[in-house]
Amino acid sequence: MNKHQHLRDSNETYGSHSIWAVTSGFQLIWAGLMSLVHAVYPGWFSFGAAKIVIDLYYKRLHNHTNKNYQDYIQQVKDQNHQ
Repeated sequence: MNKHQHLRDSNETYGSHSIWAVTSGFQLIWAGLMSLVHAVYPGWFSFGAAKIVIDLYYKRLHNHTNKNYQDYIQQVKDQNHQ
């Protein structure tokens, strides 16, 4: 799939997509670092990584216009509710 098709499916401009990708990418890196620290010190960042992931999901993927995302989300739900 080329970038233009992905942007059309997601109903986004290149600029807005790039800003979101960079912003969420750094947030996910931070969530990963918090998770690593939390593994060693369970009292630290006890909700930090989960909050970032949940926030990103609801800000971006929940009810996303891209049908591919919605299909995959439904597939994961179906697999986890068996």
